[in-house]
Amino acid sequence: MVAQPSHQVMSVAEYLTLEAGSLEKHEYVDGHVYAMAGGTYAHDRIGNNVRALINTHLGAGPCVLNGPDVRLRITPTLYYYPDAFVTCDQAIEAGSTELSGACLIVEVLSTSTEAADRGEKFGNYQTLATCTEYVLVDSRRRCVEHFQRADGANWIYHRYGDGEAVALESIDLTVPVSTLYLAAGV
Repeated sequence: MVAQPSHQVMSVAEYLTLEAGSLEKHEYVDGHVYAMAGGTYAHDRIGNNVRALINTHLGAGPCVLNGPDVRLRITPTLYYYPDAFVTCDQAIEAGSTELSGACLIVEVLSTSTEAADRGEKFGNYQTLATCTEYVLVDSRRRCVEHFQRADGANWIYHRYGDGEAVALESIDLTVPVSTLYLAAGV
């Protein structure tokens, strides 16, 4: 999805009130609110494929797939809506709209989101002690980039294309790249 910036600055309490009464989703970064706009057909199909594959693999838990309608709280002043993220061993109530901590985060790249997904968001996701894998799936060409935490500060990078498979070690799942792009027209 595409984040559209608002020039309005608000407190976390104001943001949470806005989200509770809004049909749109908004990300919150240190007082700045970003309305989430719609994406492309390819973005939607890829996101659905990612979520379906992970959800089927995880089954009844203990790890649970979330996104894109559940907020991920990074810090008390950072809230994002990743395309998909996995939480493990976290008590989740049926009415929850927000979770903290994720072992795996997936973002589907588009022209308008790529800079933020690679830059600011990835930098913020790295601050989550629970996050061990970050995956970028390009919606414009068949390319998957996988970042895996090697230790506290270092990440290992792998790039995958057609004919290859991505190993998501945090959830013990290997996914052929081509499967992520089924019916996406890419």
